[in-house]
Amino acid sequence: MWSKARCLAALESRLPDGYTVEAAFKLPVPLPSTVAFGATADGPAWEFALHDARSGRPHLAGSVR
Repeated sequence: MWSKARCLAALESRLPDGYTVEAAFKLPVPLPSTVAFGATADGPAWEFALHDARSGRPHLAGSVR
């Protein structure tokens, strides 16, 4: 859940006052590790992902509408 909250915090300034979030947790994030965040806008919606910075393995994929 912290990973999802951190992804939303990265988008905070771009989001409207009200929105719906969907997230799929793919793999646990082992600690310590380095992850990479990515997001793309699709009109008013956003698609975001969190993946392992070295291997590219996905940890989380989600959308904001």
